[in-house]
Amino acid sequence: MSSRVPVALIMASMLASCSHAGEITSLSGDYNQALADVRNQLILVNIMRSSAREPLQFSTLGEILATVHRSVGVDTVLNNLIVGGAAAINHSVSLEARNEPVLRIAPMSDKDFISGVLRPTKPETVKEFIDLGWDAEFVLPLIVAGYQCPGGAYQVNSGKPGTSEAVRTALAAAADSMRFIERTTPGQPVKLVVSDEKALEMLRSGVAAGYKVESVRPSGKAGLSEVQLVAPAKTELQVKMKLCPTAGGAKGLELQATTMEFGDNAAESTDKMASDQPNRAYIKFRSIEGVLFFLGESYRPCYLNPSAAGDCALTYYKDGATRYLFRVSRGAHQPGRAAIETQFYGTRYWVSRLDPGDIDRTVKTFSFIDQLFALQVEPNTMPPTPAVLTIGGN
Repeated sequence: MSSRVPVALIMASMLASCSHAGEITSLSGDYNQALADVRNQLILVNIMRSSAREPLQFSTLGEILATVHRSVGVDTVLNNLIVGGAAAINHSVSLEARNEPVLRIAPMSDKDFISGVLRPTKPETVKEFIDLGWDAEFVLPLIVAGYQCPGGAYQVNSGKPGTSEAVRTALAAAADSMRFIERTTPGQPVKLVVSDEKALEMLRSGVAAGYKVESVRPSGKAGLSEVQLVAPAKTELQVKMKLCPTAGGAKGLELQATTMEFGDNAAESTDKMASDQPNRAYIKFRSIEGVLFFLGESYRPCYLNPSAAGDCALTYYKDGATRYLFRVSRGAHQPGRAAIETQFYGTRYWVSRLDPGDIDRTVKTFSFIDQLFALQVEPNTMPPTPAVLTIGGN
């Protein structure tokens, strides 16, 4: 009996070693899927909070430690001592493994994080999405809060169902003609009177607080010099697309007449922009929170009235067909049908993964919001997350 036990132990150890790699692969894949589900559920539940006019709440997994415990055992059973021989002794090998995850969830509510969530999306960020292959037809109806044509009224891209579908349709139609152009504005001259020592220091370095030193001359006062500086040039992005009608309502739209201004002016009120430069067109981008409120507002009638479940999709038209930016169902669903789902006050809300006609962009909207978080929020406001999932074994 003693000669057979080591053989069984060796075989058990070999089996445990062979299955360890498969266990790690399966565990890593499961965690990867679970993390994606958590991010999507966080976005969906915040949209539902927005529908209910409740405060949004964000959190993230700061760290994940997963330990796989393994044990190998060999049990020896005496079956029949009377018969004797090989039949009297029976060895059974047992393998046991259990996973003990440790998840650290960090709430994100500090000032820097909230500032990133509330910050309007930068034109550089939109350009980055377009350059990476995201179709502008989808991006513009989702991210644009509204626009104003020269001499016209401000067109709001509202989340209220049906009220601004024409605005989103116009944005989708103009997307094909969109292009980004850099515009550089020369820096303005600045004149300072400083001490001779400070002027000499500026002259040696050639710059002062980012300003270029043009000249240094006596100021006419003892111990003081006059320093001529030039502010650094300012580069902004412009986008041009065929969105606004030209004078007289002609349909042969010229790009030069449909310039959409980005940059500092985009943060000012629309009324002020229109009064300052009535012959320019402007467009405003949403923040991350603005997108969530936009989607939540579109679903609010269905949240308040379950019988209106089919009337709350956020849509636009393209090429004669209806496109869905956001469409959520409630209640039970068939197994495997839901791509994203969550519980909110006892009701199940879910997004379908099935879109054979390529008209429902809801899952794509969730992907866009997830990546927008990464681009809009500064890295130092996010809790540190290890790049490696630690899996220990014993």
